[in-house]
Order: sequence, then structure tokens, then C-alpha cells
Amino acid sequence: MSVSSMTNVAYKRRKDVPPINSMPRSAGAVAEATGDAPDTQSTFTSALTALMAYIPTEILTAYVAVLAGLQVANQQTQAPPGAWVWFWVFLALTPATVWAIYAGKCRSASKALPTKPGKWPMWEMFAATVAFLVWAFALPNTGFADLEWYKPGLATAAVLLVTLVLAGIAPIVQQPIEGDT
Repeated sequence: MSVSSMTNVAYKRRKDVPPINSMPRSAGAVAEATGDAPDTQSTFTSALTALMAYIPTEILTAYVAVLAGLQVANQQTQAPPGAWVWFWVFLALTPATVWAIYAGKCRSASKALPTKPGKWPMWEMFAATVAFLVWAFALPNTGFADLEWYKPGLATAAVLLVTLVLAGIAPIVQQPIEGDT
């Protein structure tokens, strides 16, 4: 899924969005909040959709494109020069992107811009940042591959574990988001 899916879930948690005080508290509810039709969701597809909602695909796509461009420019198959700089840039951009997409959804619905932290999608900003970190860790030819202790199997396990944990704890840790009231 994507940051957009995460922000759909965050938007549904606003206190001023009908149905009032109706936060997604199950995998099915999270899947529905991402935009999927509830009558087509099985237990498996609900769980898979909830799991996939915590992969920041927009950020990862841009990050992979930048890394690929660096590798082509430097004609390398290893981590290109500047890989760590771009990792930190995209890590910092991740919560900002979540906020920007969420703010766009609020504006499209004629809601006030969420300028105060109490109105921000904090869980999604945190989850997207953690997910970007672990997915960047798993990508080939990044700065992580140059670390002595790095193992591709460890990266794969980290992606699976972190993504499952984020999807699993989301209904527990999510809080309502202050609306315009």
C-alpha cells in the first residue's frame, strides 16, 4: 500500500469525521479505512491489507530511484557514494510526507490544516519512518550492505518482523486525532 493508505486510516481517526469516535480497531477496520470495500474482504485479505498499509511505498520508490541514479552515474554495483546522505534525507522526509499527504486530505475535505501536533497523524508518521528504515535496510546496494555485520537474511527477517509488529500494534496504540472542533 502506501503513505496515502496510512493517512486514510489517520483521517478516519479524526474526532470530527463521521462516524464520530469510530476508530479502526481491527485488521478488517484498518483495511476498510484504507479504502477497500468491506464486503470483499476476507480475514486473510483484511490482514494483508492492514500489513501492506505500513509500507511507505511513495518514499521507498523515490529512494530506490535516487539510489539507482547514483549507481548508474558512478557505474557501480555496490553502495554508491552519497548513499548514506540520501538515506538520511529520505528518512527525514518520511514523516514530513505523511503529514503533507494527511494535510492534503484534510484540506480536500474542507478541514483546517493540521498545524498543531495534537492534530497530526503521529502514529502514521512514526510507523512510516520505522518502516522506511527497515525497508531501506533490506534494499541491496545501500550503505547498510557495507556494514560488516549486515546480512541479507537479517534484513529480510527485520522487514517481516517490523511490518507485522507495526500492523499488529496499530489498533492498540492509535489515538483519536483532534479535529476542527
